[in-house]
Amino acid sequence: MIETALIDPVLFVRWRERCEASDIAYIKRDTEAAHRRLGERLVYVAIIPVGVPPPDAETRAALRNGTTHAAELCRSIHIVIDGEGLRRALIRSVTAGLLLASRRSFRIHADVEDALQEAAKIVDFDPAACYERARTLGLLGEGT
Repeated sequence: MIETALIDPVLFVRWRERCEASDIAYIKRDTEAAHRRLGERLVYVAIIPVGVPPPDAETRAALRNGTTHAAELCRSIHIVIDGEGLRRALIRSVTAGLLLASRRSFRIHADVEDALQEAAKIVDFDPAACYERARTLGLLGEGT
């Protein structure tokens, strides 16, 4: 299951459980809606929590397509991967491979605060206020 929330100018995508290929259409729809509202200011921040398994082959293919789509609509893409060790390294490797095709700025982060600070260097907004609103909405989890 995936949850999204737009906190101007950031579209947060929070993985709650395993990401499935079917979730990507939902993310694409929300990215398009956010882009219509914000245009070139749109920043994408995905949060992958501890305990979410790496995507399977079908989902990786859908994510590649979704990443290309997001790169066309978002000013920058930031992926926050909670956790440490082998699991984090594996997900980081898969994510980096997906993002290599992106023509936009992208980064992989260990926490949401860092992602928002980096995004604020590209698009003008208050990262602390954005973080607090995301926290209030329950988008942040352990390690973020």
